[in-house]
Amino acid sequence: MTKENILYKTNRHPYLFLIQVIKWILPIIVLWIIWFYIFDSLLILWVSILLAVILIIINKKIFWYNSYFYITNKKIALKVRNGFFSEYEMNLYFNQIKDMAYSKNNVLNYLLNCWTFFARSSWAEDDSGFTVNFIPDIENVFSIISQLYSLPQEKREKINKIEDLFDKKTILTKDEIIKTELEHLLSLKWIIDWYVLSDNDKRFVFENEEDRNHWVYETIKREVVYCITHDELFRDPDAPIVFKYWNKVIFPAIWFHEINRKMIVSSSPWINVHEYLIKKLKLFRKDDATLLIGFDLN
Repeated sequence: MTKENILYKTNRHPYLFLIQVIKWILPIIVLWIIWFYIFDSLLILWVSILLAVILIIINKKIFWYNSYFYITNKKIALKVRNGFFSEYEMNLYFNQIKDMAYSKNNVLNYLLNCWTFFARSSWAEDDSGFTVNFIPDIENVFSIISQLYSLPQEKREKINKIEDLFDKKTILTKDEIIKTELEHLLSLKWIIDWYVLSDNDKRFVFENEEDRNHWVYETIKREVVYCITHDELFRDPDAPIVFKYWNKVIFPAIWFHEINRKMIVSSSPWINVHEYLIKKLKLFRKDDATLLIGFDLN
């Protein structure tokens, strides 16, 4: 039986720790204010401070450190310690993943840069699946999961540490990388035309894309961004292009498996940017669609 190795582990965003601390300490503050108002004694102040420090230490040592998201060479998993005598763990094996994506769901997520990760199981009859809120450094996490997911199971389970996941590639110049990846893209019959976005193009996209289409903004952050056009033969996306999370519709960033580069992400621009992009293409036809694909060089 293949040994299961933990390749990556992270606690969720410190915001959760702060919220938990506030929930525990707030009642103490209220009681201290009432006590001080009635008895006008500093003793309760020092007792309250001591109790608050003890609760913070307990919360950090028992709950925070023992609640984390992790990735192994077989699965993704979330372990949560939610009580002194209560904890739970959920996981999803790579060979059961149907599709996955990540998103920010509200203003607070953007302010704190914390994310929600989704993965749907191929065994589930509905859209329910594996969801983890408040994931920090999501682009790195998503890249690791995507790389593992793209590997055959036999090769994936032989990985012992995260460094083994990313093959050491020959050092190429930026132009060589662009050319190499374009060769992969142009081998796909459903790609009609392409070009590489310049800094001016990225600036236009940034200034003119719909505010709600956050994933285009994620794509143009990458060092290399292709604009491609495709016809109706375009394969199914690597993940759903629309997610419904509670009552909110989300357009997630999704990976593009034909390009084996770090931080790969793709997204579909809305009409204003689409019309700008197609003016730079020679072979565009009215029924074709545009797609932005971005990745980092290292």
